[in-house]
Amino acid sequence: MPNPIISYLKHRKHFYIACLILCLAFAFSRLPFFIWMPIPIVSPDTFDYYSVVREMMNGSFKGFGLLPPGFIIFLYAMEVIFTRTFYILLIQNLLSFSVCIFFISVVSKYYKKSAIPVAIALSIYMMDSYSLRFDFSFLTESLYRNSLIILAGLMILILNSHRKIYWIIFSVFLIFPPLFRSNGLYIYFLLLFVLIFLLTNKFTLKHYLLLFLPIVILNIGWSAFNYSTENRFFPGNPGRLNSVINIMYGDKPGATIKTSTQESIKSKAALFAEFSTYISKDRPQFYYTILLDAYRQFYVSDIIHDTAYKRSDWTLPVDTALRILTLKEFYTEPNKYAEVIADFEPASSHSLWLKTFNVYYKVHSFLFNNFVWLLLFIAIYFISLWQLIKSRFKNKNAFLLFCIVNIHFLAILSLTFFGWFQERYIQVSEFIVYLTIALSPLLFLKNKEPGKSDAEQ
Repeated sequence: MPNPIISYLKHRKHFYIACLILCLAFAFSRLPFFIWMPIPIVSPDTFDYYSVVREMMNGSFKGFGLLPPGFIIFLYAMEVIFTRTFYILLIQNLLSFSVCIFFISVVSKYYKKSAIPVAIALSIYMMDSYSLRFDFSFLTESLYRNSLIILAGLMILILNSHRKIYWIIFSVFLIFPPLFRSNGLYIYFLLLFVLIFLLTNKFTLKHYLLLFLPIVILNIGWSAFNYSTENRFFPGNPGRLNSVINIMYGDKPGATIKTSTQESIKSKAALFAEFSTYISKDRPQFYYTILLDAYRQFYVSDIIHDTAYKRSDWTLPVDTALRILTLKEFYTEPNKYAEVIADFEPASSHSLWLKTFNVYYKVHSFLFNNFVWLLLFIAIYFISLWQLIKSRFKNKNAFLLFCIVNIHFLAILSLTFFGWFQERYIQVSEFIVYLTIALSPLLFLKNKEPGKSDAEQ
């Protein structure tokens, strides 16, 4: 009689191998940060987020303004629970790891042979310098990206499982991308695709209620909150909406933003010392130097040169600030903070890892940061669309790939529409490119009926 434990392990071997691949990728790219250099990456946006958090802590909260509320609420919760921002970085990395494990688990359950390619795809993206930057910075991109990965996993669940609870969870999680990013409202277009799929495959009324009722209730509540704070009954970011409307209809945003920037400098002057001390009890001057320089680059230079927030002008100092403490730039290239960080000379084991990481980074850039992947991604988009139309929206696997591909496409279109061209805004959903390529063999499998897994057919 075969050993049941051995039989179970063999049955789940794809999942365990996939998890091992992901663990190695995270350990190689992230553990050295926590061991040798637990320093958060800062940007001018960091001050904006923390200024609202301070208002919330002091009981003087007036609204989120131009900022998406999700990350501010997260920071507020972290500040209530923890006393050091080191733990915020740790939580962000643990969330990223857990979300990837969740997605691999879902794929291995319904598309067993795709688990390992999916793990490799997620590892490729999670070891990219941009992904590292997101997880080690006080920016909303890490949580926003994780919410997209969860939605992709839930999409697999609602198409393959008979459990109605997944439809409710999927509907609830649709609100998270807009909570974390102002342009995240594009994710609601997925509801349109799912609605067409429900109609063509004759789902019951219960499915419609489970899909639409939770997200409608949540958005009504969000709109009511915005009305009470911003006088706009609108789900999303009313402050950002106002700025977009001003730009689109020919107002002069430069003067308004310039005035608010001057006020921002006055209101946040005291925040520098407080924040630099807060993130490091041992080395406040180190952080203070970096924060102050980043702040001057972004805010003061705009006032002196009166750039009126032209994207081509003001994104440069932002990107410079963001690049200050990424693993690659910090470890392998000289920078203007050499005197401040002179005492961070790497040990021998540290140097060995740096050399290994530098080799990896060059190989990674050569293999995965090229046009071939984009061409494959576009090809998968058209193949999934063609199969979907050919089957009259009945091909489950084609519909899955089509929806996942559109997460990235719609994100780019929304950024193009609003004119938000910072590179990190696009890179945050780039994992979809590698993920769809890993899942592309599903397009050539025998068509499955919606709601039935491989094991059931």
